[in-house]
Amino acid sequence: MRLSRALLALIVLLPAFPQTHTTDEEKNKTLVAAAAKQGVELPAKATVHDSVGVTAVLLTQPTVRRLFGREISDTYAVVQLTISNTSGDAAFVIHSAYIDTSQWALGGGTRGFSFDNTTSNYPREQARAGSWPNQIASVESRIARGQLLDAQQWSARNWTIRLLTIAGSLASGYSFAFKEAGIAKGIAAFNGDFVPGVALAWPDGAVAQQNRISDVGYQTNKIVGKQSSDIIVCFFPIDMFLSAPIRQIFLKSPGLFQSPYQILFTDANKKIRKDLGIADELLPALRKLHPCYSKMFEPPASASKTESGLLDSAQTVIQNGCKAMLADSANAEALVGLDYIGRFGIQNIRVYVDGIMTVDIDTVPASIDQVVFDDATKPEFWAVPGDKKGTLQCRFCTNGKVSILEADKLGITNVATAADASSPNTLQFSFTTSKPIESGQSLTFVVTKTPADPKKSTQEIKSAPFVYTVAYVEAAASVTNVAVADKKVTVTGSGFLDTKANLLAVLLHSDGKDADVPITLAAGQTTDKLTFDIPAGLAPGCWNVHVKLGSMETAAPNKAGQKILSEAAPKLTAATLGASAITVKGEQLVDTSGCGGKALTFKAGPNLVDVSAKLDSPTEATLSLPAGAAKGWTVQLLQGGTKVSETKLQ
Repeated sequence: MRLSRALLALIVLLPAFPQTHTTDEEKNKTLVAAAAKQGVELPAKATVHDSVGVTAVLLTQPTVRRLFGREISDTYAVVQLTISNTSGDAAFVIHSAYIDTSQWALGGGTRGFSFDNTTSNYPREQARAGSWPNQIASVESRIARGQLLDAQQWSARNWTIRLLTIAGSLASGYSFAFKEAGIAKGIAAFNGDFVPGVALAWPDGAVAQQNRISDVGYQTNKIVGKQSSDIIVCFFPIDMFLSAPIRQIFLKSPGLFQSPYQILFTDANKKIRKDLGIADELLPALRKLHPCYSKMFEPPASASKTESGLLDSAQTVIQNGCKAMLADSANAEALVGLDYIGRFGIQNIRVYVDGIMTVDIDTVPASIDQVVFDDATKPEFWAVPGDKKGTLQCRFCTNGKVSILEADKLGITNVATAADASSPNTLQFSFTTSKPIESGQSLTFVVTKTPADPKKSTQEIKSAPFVYTVAYVEAAASVTNVAVADKKVTVTGSGFLDTKANLLAVLLHSDGKDADVPITLAAGQTTDKLTFDIPAGLAPGCWNVHVKLGSMETAAPNKAGQKILSEAAPKLTAATLGASAITVKGEQLVDTSGCGGKALTFKAGPNLVDVSAKLDSPTEATLSLPAGAAKGWTVQLLQGGTKVSETKLQ
């Protein structure tokens, strides 16, 4: 039930120029509160509702840079508001936060078109509401966070990590071309140890900064509970009220915006005085008049019995002298200049917070701000079926239940909300996937609340849908070991993912000239281990295991113990004497010594001397021609030093 409209006006010093989170919201509020102590305490005045109090602090630029990032500190003036609600009956719901520059010497200028929606007799005016001149709204935290999120991916740190990852993926894809075992090991170490190590040593601070914005940044419909208080941080775009030259003045001398009369003193401010049109010849008059001009802003002294007569006399003399100086027409130009300089200070900019008081928060639909998963950028999180957990950051979500609209279509089951682990601004949830979720797939989250009092309403209250887009980048798989036992092959490594975008495939690549042999994998493979049987009828020879994810191909270490041996049973069928060599033909002429098998050697002649051989194919080889070679000689084939076949030279 809405009780009343509350308009909170606070006078704040605006420009401070904006700049990491754990998921601990309370910790982030503590950090912001500590940062506020380094800022300037500003006067704040609740002008409408006696139950709500507000204090404001302008955060300094270095503090904003540390807490919210350089992108934010270079774009926004950041003001922390502490809002307290002393009402024991109603919660305060914040609707908007904005600044009014109409009283600022460098802003306003004109109030624009004057209108009043509340008193207009025109029917059309009763059906619409408009903004007011010279008012600039605070950017909502979701916008500021999105801006930081976009800038994050182009940071030097993330560029470096991405380039290292790409280099590792390319190296893995070409590792099969290297025979040296050390190269394959080096590539695996680069991908598995070096790149993650760099990421750990150079943490991405933007993640924590984004979460801080989500925790304490200004959000529409934020609630300050009964007899409690909370902080919000407002983000006002600097470029909306400071032009580039004035912005540079602030960056170089921000104290002048807080205490503008300092511009009258020291030669260091001479250039700034010139930029603002304050002539040097007028400076003495401004300095001379300034003590009396500032005196007139003092509140009247109250009568006190303890006040000495000497003090009364001194004050009377000062006041009379100042009245005379300020009334002197000769000082008119200096008086106008001092008034302008005073209005130049941005304490003349007002910040307003608008909202309502409401009793029944359960009837307000939840508002989802963000969905967070700890490991959502890792392909394994989405590509491997299993239990998943996440956090939904929201408002008005107490007693809410999380649902995913695409659950049935994507094979998502057991969507549950952990009420005990949730808070008024977060919902912890879990679900189970039965198949991979592809990168680019959208998940639509909805929070549903059931009224606590069924007598008032039995209708469920649903939030607006929040679309979360699954995003991850698959890299080439890494193969660290191949083991063969009882005709079963076990491949260990990492990144053995099977998605529609990059289908998982295993090929056996021959050391010889045989075509690659595809392997059919059984269901139930894991991301770090693949098992399969040696195919029946595999051609004799040494076979290397290659793992493919789409077009990304990775080879097992190129060494004897990492290859699959298919035994050969060689046999000679003919030997032909040529002009410079002996050509032999046969079956399974394959040397398998490179993978733990037996080497092939040849002998020829009446005394069977060793001859060198070149295996041209599994059915043909070329032997060196011994001196005096003649038809009728014996040509012998040995496997592992044992004769397995022989034939006569023709």
